[in-house]
Amino acid sequence: MSLPGYEDNDMKKWLSYLFAAVVCLLMLSPVSQAAGFLSQTPERTVLLAEIQSYGDYELKPEYFQTLADKLGAAIPAETPFFVKGRSTDNMTNEAGRHDTAATAEDAAISQIHMDAIVRGHQFNYGFAAAKLIRYADASVGRTHFYDDTVVKAWQNQVDTPYHLSPSMTDAARAIGEKYGARYLLFVNVRDVDVRLKHTMFATHTERATRGKKMKAALDYYLVDARTGRVYEGHCDNGKTAQMLNLAVAQWGKGMDVDAMLNEVMEAQAKDVADNLSRKGFSAMKADASEAKVVQGKPVIVLAGFQSRVSDVNNSIESGAMLPVVRETMMEQLSDSPAFTVKDDSELVTRMRMTEQALVQALGDGELQAQVGADADYIIYGYLTEFSDIKAQSGVLGVRGKDTTVHLELTMRVVDAHTGAVVFVTQADARRKSNLDYDVILSRHDKGKEDAAENALRMAAVNLADQFLRAAI
Repeated sequence: MSLPGYEDNDMKKWLSYLFAAVVCLLMLSPVSQAAGFLSQTPERTVLLAEIQSYGDYELKPEYFQTLADKLGAAIPAETPFFVKGRSTDNMTNEAGRHDTAATAEDAAISQIHMDAIVRGHQFNYGFAAAKLIRYADASVGRTHFYDDTVVKAWQNQVDTPYHLSPSMTDAARAIGEKYGARYLLFVNVRDVDVRLKHTMFATHTERATRGKKMKAALDYYLVDARTGRVYEGHCDNGKTAQMLNLAVAQWGKGMDVDAMLNEVMEAQAKDVADNLSRKGFSAMKADASEAKVVQGKPVIVLAGFQSRVSDVNNSIESGAMLPVVRETMMEQLSDSPAFTVKDDSELVTRMRMTEQALVQALGDGELQAQVGADADYIIYGYLTEFSDIKAQSGVLGVRGKDTTVHLELTMRVVDAHTGAVVFVTQADARRKSNLDYDVILSRHDKGKEDAAENALRMAAVNLADQFLRAAI
């Protein structure tokens, strides 16, 4: 069969051209160029060295962890580069930033970050934390920041890369070599501001869901570990949550501060990844050489999921439902021919209960024989958001309220031999749990428990799919 005006041979030739064009497009796309994390090379690897705040305001540690997960998921999605972490408890370098039981490496990473900040275009001496001010005075000199002509001229060269100091360049090179990464990424969450919106519509609204505006600003620094060359970027993101009640119609969305901040961090992670894709790596003259395929069939252990959110305001104990995620992911991953998934409850319990100690020991080079013998990679998962989103809607004579369960899961894949985080991703899901309108006489409502369970299963399937596409 052939199209009118075309011979069979012409049709075959036309289809072959179309197929060749599609293949070329796939080969040119960043996603197709990136090899799986099981076969990544240093040239394509970015180490999340530190996600912290050196400004006047500082977030709680769990928020930095969530931002690290979002960046680890966003960068591979936008660029042909993979993201690594030093270990699952060192993704943000909390100890190094606060000088609490920090190792020499923790302290060095904090100093590299501060060196990139004070020499960068975005540094504001007046809004820096005390530790950063002391470092700026010692390394650059206080009088430098009082020369307005020099400072303003430097600040106007926003996209111009610069270099770390010689000593910090050497430190960055050593860390890059240790973790097999060409680039180090530092993020300084400089400012977070939340303000309530006082309107006539919010007078009888609970404080947690009252209208509010949030704004967050962060600076990020991509460092070439071999040369000490730095590309600096900046982004501001805001979120507004409000509830409107009018005579004719009702609409709006109520969000607590946790949910708003999660949305802001989501936007920031995407902005950072997009900017690195368009400008950052090209400014650093990144070498996108092809990765070599590693032979062998690795062993994966799914160590389960734990919650990073508070259950105080939820009617469901989210932590009690997390085994559903592990069960669903086991079903999705068990049939893969590329790796073997182990389901040993005793092994899983040991890896989860001793997660920090285990990964820290691996990162320090103290290989645990039983871990190396049992697995090549360990999957750790976290619940990073669990909330009820209330959306009010209706028309004249019909009043009602919809309630939706919204949750988000993140996942880290850890090299069981070195403790390095080799892959990070996230997934979210929403399920309607309540629908109540005056005109409806009755409705079979399964409630929040079933909605949450279904949402967790949906998110787990999404995580497993992302793992398969990234690993193979």
